[in-house]
Amino acid sequence: MRSNVGAGDQVQQTGLASEGRALLIAACSQATLAARLTQIAGARPGLQLAVVLGSRQALCEGSAAALAAAANAGTIRVGSRFVPSGRLIRALRRRGFETVLVLADEGRSPSRWGQIIGLLAGARRVYVARQGMPDPIPVKSRNILASAARRTARKLSRFVRRALPTVPRMTPIEMAASAYQHLASPIRPCTALTDARVLLIGSSPGATTRYRIGHKREHLRMLGVPVRMRNAWEYRANPLLAAADAHHHHLAIVHRLHCPGPTDGVLWALSRNKRPIVYDIDDLIFDPASASWVLPADQAAVPAQAKLLSQCTHVIAATAELAQRFGSDRRPVNVVQNVLSQEVLRLSEEARLGRVPHDGIRLGYLSGTPTHDRDLAGIAPALVEILRQHVEVCLVLIGPITVPGQLAEFGTRVQALPLVPWRELPGLAAGIDINLAPLDIDSPFCRCKSELKYVEAGALGIPTVATATPPFQTAITHGVNGLLAVTCEEWIAALDSLVTDPRGAQAMGEAARLDVAARYGPDSGARQLASAITSILAL
Repeated sequence: MRSNVGAGDQVQQTGLASEGRALLIAACSQATLAARLTQIAGARPGLQLAVVLGSRQALCEGSAAALAAAANAGTIRVGSRFVPSGRLIRALRRRGFETVLVLADEGRSPSRWGQIIGLLAGARRVYVARQGMPDPIPVKSRNILASAARRTARKLSRFVRRALPTVPRMTPIEMAASAYQHLASPIRPCTALTDARVLLIGSSPGATTRYRIGHKREHLRMLGVPVRMRNAWEYRANPLLAAADAHHHHLAIVHRLHCPGPTDGVLWALSRNKRPIVYDIDDLIFDPASASWVLPADQAAVPAQAKLLSQCTHVIAATAELAQRFGSDRRPVNVVQNVLSQEVLRLSEEARLGRVPHDGIRLGYLSGTPTHDRDLAGIAPALVEILRQHVEVCLVLIGPITVPGQLAEFGTRVQALPLVPWRELPGLAAGIDINLAPLDIDSPFCRCKSELKYVEAGALGIPTVATATPPFQTAITHGVNGLLAVTCEEWIAALDSLVTDPRGAQAMGEAARLDVAARYGPDSGARQLASAITSILAL
C-alpha cells in the first residue's frame, strides 16, 4: 500500500507503549501478521490485542506474546480480504476498544482504508504499521479518512453493501456519516454570504437542470461564493462522498432528484448535520392534488417529487405563481426566476447581429421537450386564420412537436425542424420574426410555468405573443415589449397586428431585448439568489 501519511499528519514514534489494549486489523498477509505480532510482543508482551482476521469474520483475543506464538505456529491465519461485519464492529465498541492498529502490506489495495472506516469511526487513536517502519506510529484519524475520501470511496461502497446486510439499522451512508462526524474537522461558521459553501445537486442533464442548477453555479461564482455542483448519480456507489459533501457545505440546493434514488444518502446526511436542504422547482410536479393537470410524461414524477419535498427545509420557486402553491406549507419560499447565462446572452447577441434577411414573415414555436402538443393545438384555429389571410406568412416549428392536423392544408408553409443542441438554438431561432408562447390558461400546471419562452426570444430581439398566464403578465407589458392573448379572437388580433406592421413588431422586439437584458440577465439572477441564500442562512 502506498503511504497515506503526509507531511501534514501528526506522527510520533511512540508506538503502542502507552496503550493497554488495542484492536488489530489484519489487512495483510500471513507472514506480515506473524512478523508484526512478534515485533509487538517483543516490545509489549502483555499488551491485550483483539485481532480481526480477514474475510472469515473471526476474532482472536489475548496478549501480544500469546497471539504472536499462535501466528508463528500457523494457528492464526488471515483470509484473503478484510470485510468486518457490522455485528463485529458493534461488539468491539461495546467492549471498549478505543485504539485501532492497522496492519497492512506494501502493495495492498488502497481499498483497505475504505474498509476500516466503520471501525475508525469508533476509535480515539489510530496506529499504522507497514513494512519498513520499525514501530507502529499514531496518525491523526482524520487524515486516514481524508485519504479514503480521495482514493477509495467507491470501493468503500462495495464493502458496506457486503457488510451491512447483518446490520439492519446501519446503512452505508450512516456508517460514512458517523465516521465524518467523529473524525473530520468542523466546518467554518458562516457569518457572511461569501463564507457560505453551497452544494448544488441536479439530476439528468437537460434544459431544466441547466437553468436551475448550472446557472446558479455561475451566479454563485459571480458572487464569490464557494460552490460545488454534483450530478445525482455520483452518489450511487459513493456513500463516503455523500457524507463528505453533507459535512463540508452549509446548505444544499436540489432540483428534480429521483426519490427514492441515489441521493437518499446525501439527503439523510445533510439532515443529520442540520444543513438547510432547499427544494428548487420550476414546474407544478410536486403536488399530488394537482397531478391530474400534469402532463402524462411528468405524472410519474409527482410522487417522487412530493417525497423529495418532504425531506427539504426550504423552497426556491421559479415563479411567484408557483411559490403560492406552497402557501399552506410551513417551509420558507423564495422566488428565483429563470434567467439567461452569460454564454446564452453572448450567443444570442451574435445570432441577432448575424441575422440573414428573408422573404415573408415567419411565425415560430420552439419546443424543448415533447410535452407541448396540447399548447400548440390550442392556438391552431388562430394560426389557420392567419395563414389563410396572409399568404406571405409561414410557420416554423422547432423541436419535438406534433403538427396539428388543421395545418396540413398549408403544405410547405409549415416547416418542422428537429431539436438542436442549446448552443445552436439562438442561431436557428434568429430566423423567426414572431415568437409564439401558447399555454392552456385553465391548467394550474401551465399557469405556474415560467416566462422563459419570452426571455429566450427577447434576447434575440424577437417579439412574443403569449398566453396571459401570471408569469407572462409579469414579464410582458401588453403592446410595449410583447402581446398577451387568451381567446382565439385575441390571438388572431395580436398576430395580425404584428404581421401587418413589421416596423412595430421590430420595435416591440427591441423593447423586449432591452427588458431581458435588464431583468433576466446573470446579474439579476445573482441578486435574487444572493437574497434567497441570505434569507435561508439568516445572515
